Amino acid sequence: MISPHVRDSVLRAVKLPRSFVAGLDLSFDDVEPKYDATRDVVIFSGKAFGQSVLVAVSGEVLEDYFGSKKASARDRVKSFLKNRSKIERFAVRKYYQGLVEEVGSILLTTFDIENLKRSAG
Repeated sequence: MISPHVRDSVLRAVKLPRSFVAGLDLSFDDVEPKYDATRDVVIFSGKAFGQSVLVAVSGEVLEDYFGSKKASARDRVKSFLKNRSKIERFAVRKYYQGLVEEVGSILLTTFDIENLKRSAG
């Protein structure tokens, strides 16, 4: 089996989504999310093929779609926890359907949410 770094690097180079790889399941544990104030993102992790995948959701997404009112760590994490299952579903869809932007990680932006909602019909 090839490493996730090599897999994602190749997929990124040839502009293919991760769904091209059979059996690549992204799952989540209930690990406590962290807020990164320098990037205004809530970070959480998942696993695919037994390897860690870092997922970040932008503060803008939390404001626009999940009720976050302030750019504070407490409010961002609270909004994330309240909507965790929905956010994880968006993350899984982007992980599979989207082109690889960063090796071993994904960032959910407002643009992504709009595209994922549109593609869901």
